[in-house]
Amino acid sequence: MNKILIVNLKRFGDIYQSAHLINSLAKNHPGTEIHMLVYKDFKKAARSLTNVTSVLTINKKKIESFYKNELYSNGLAINELNETMLSLCKEEWTDVINYSNDKASTFISTYIANETDSKIHGVYFNSTNSVSYSNNWACFLNEVLSVKDFSPLSYNEVFHRILNLRSIDHGDKIKSNSQHNETAKQNFLKLKETLNSENPSKVKIVGIQLLTSQEDKNIPFQTITDFIRYAKASSEICPILLVAPSEKEKAFANRINAEFDNTLVSVECDLIALPSVVANVDAIVTPDTLIKHVSDLLSTPVIEVSLGSSPTFKQGSNNLNSLILREKKSNIGEAISAKDIYQSTLLLLNKISSEDFDLSNNTQCYFNDQDEFGNYIVPLNQTFDFNEATRLMSRAYLSELEKNNDKEKIFKNLKNSFDQTQLNLWLEREKVEVSECTKLLLRALRSLIRTQENLKNAQQFVNDLDGLLGFTSSNSLSGMTVLYFRGIIDSLENDNTEENLKGIERAVYQLKNDLQTSLHIIRDFEKFYRESKGADITKRLQKNLGGKNV
Repeated sequence: MNKILIVNLKRFGDIYQSAHLINSLAKNHPGTEIHMLVYKDFKKAARSLTNVTSVLTINKKKIESFYKNELYSNGLAINELNETMLSLCKEEWTDVINYSNDKASTFISTYIANETDSKIHGVYFNSTNSVSYSNNWACFLNEVLSVKDFSPLSYNEVFHRILNLRSIDHGDKIKSNSQHNETAKQNFLKLKETLNSENPSKVKIVGIQLLTSQEDKNIPFQTITDFIRYAKASSEICPILLVAPSEKEKAFANRINAEFDNTLVSVECDLIALPSVVANVDAIVTPDTLIKHVSDLLSTPVIEVSLGSSPTFKQGSNNLNSLILREKKSNIGEAISAKDIYQSTLLLLNKISSEDFDLSNNTQCYFNDQDEFGNYIVPLNQTFDFNEATRLMSRAYLSELEKNNDKEKIFKNLKNSFDQTQLNLWLEREKVEVSECTKLLLRALRSLIRTQENLKNAQQFVNDLDGLLGFTSSNSLSGMTVLYFRGIIDSLENDNTEENLKGIERAVYQLKNDLQTSLHIIRDFEKFYRESKGADITKRLQKNLGGKNV
């Protein structure tokens, strides 16, 4: 890798999130030029990332205005895009990374890679405009991660695997202005001194981000004001409002401040000043916004209130010092309360112990743990959602495939997240799912062999394959393996029937191996669970007997 182009045609949050990957690229490949292609509206965000050599842009608004306005010919829109593409293709790229993984970025990444004879990473279109993958992890990204709400890996982790990169967390990932840093530091120190002149360090400043770009992700007005009342009742927590420079957000902040006789501190900051503000507060309370990602880059602790369509398991806060709050599946529509957010803030700031941590039945809290894939979220309070168990078990399964040494650590987190009865029910369900899926696979394999002997048997194979692919809707470990299998067979490129059948045969046998691995991992967990329960019983007996050996 000498000159890389990252195609990132998403919004602010995705651009800031990509800084983790950029940091790893720079540290693993010193001297490499890293360039980023974004829509023009998000150029400032991309330019604020450390290790980015240059930011190139597509003027999406201009292209859309030409295309949508009946006064203009569509040719003007095509010409505008063509001029941008010609300019991009003059560069001597060695690698093109399709980071956005959507249709627009896939077409653009494919075109640039083909025109510049560079290596493409991620999803791309082949010569027949069919979807192809640079490696198996790119297939996992497109076929599993994109459809699984309870994804076992995050986008950041999968892109590191696509690029075969070792994740490196240390180093500056975002630029900040030294003058702004000092101003924010001094202003917040003065604020603390006004609240506790004798010991200002006891006061913790908590920034509250107010709005997101999507209504369903927003923390309700009443919840925010109730949380502020809880915080103001404490002499050790100082809530401040973090306000983006938009009329809508300023009006919302003014409405909140009016509830407190305009006594709240409100900090308005643009993208340039934002890193300085985030770096100098003690914690951030935020829904799924760009501030969450900026906080992660600066290692500022976050209470992420993950509501509505927020992609909790794919793009949740990955800071080891952060907590994530999410509505439990069984209680959809029952909002996370202000008290839940306040309790989580107290825990995050070490104002209470985990034993005193008290959440409502509606709210699931997560913390971040770490393994060889990266950071992943784990339930802090017990859950009864089988999807949660499958998510953690799927991570252990992928860890086994990668020959990582994290299986038992994940098993421990899985054991602690469920009570015994629920865990046993889930294990039985998973074993039944593996068994049923294996039966369908063997049936498809037999009809495939008969089809290879005589193409007249092809219809039976199609029917059996369709039955097997029905498992893609299953929220189980088996369902995930079949999703990946579907992606592999969908990407087969050969027009020759015989060669296609050989490709499908290889994929079927690989699925057979994957299902055996999934059953193996389930049995490994059962053994771990039995042994750990025995160890727990022995510890309790020793405690009851005054420490004597049992």
